[in-house]
Amino acid sequence: MTPARAVLDQLQTPVLGVGTGGQIVYANPAFAAMIGLRSNPVGRLVSTLFAVPDACPPGSTSALADVAGRSLSWRHVDGYEVRTVVSPALPHHRGDVEVLVTLDDVTASDWTHDARSKN
Repeated sequence: MTPARAVLDQLQTPVLGVGTGGQIVYANPAFAAMIGLRSNPVGRLVSTLFAVPDACPPGSTSALADVAGRSLSWRHVDGYEVRTVVSPALPHHRGDVEVLVTLDDVTASDWTHDARSKN
């Protein structure tokens, strides 16, 4: 394991690396925990984890880069949506990672905002 990967693995912020064809090539434990996965999703197509399957073009390496700064919902294994804001993508053409992003989980703050709006 490289020193950089060791650091990324320790972050509480979800980090996701996507390679050619939209395949997940890196996900830190915080990403897996955010959507309730017990195993690392490396090897899966990133589009299979979206709450809305057509949120980004399937198989696109730029899928996450295209939604930088905007909201993207993921499907939690328990069936609910996890809402995130995607960081600007860091082009990362070393090894098999094409795009590396961090995700800010805004689910709880969105729920609070939605509840206040209803009152």
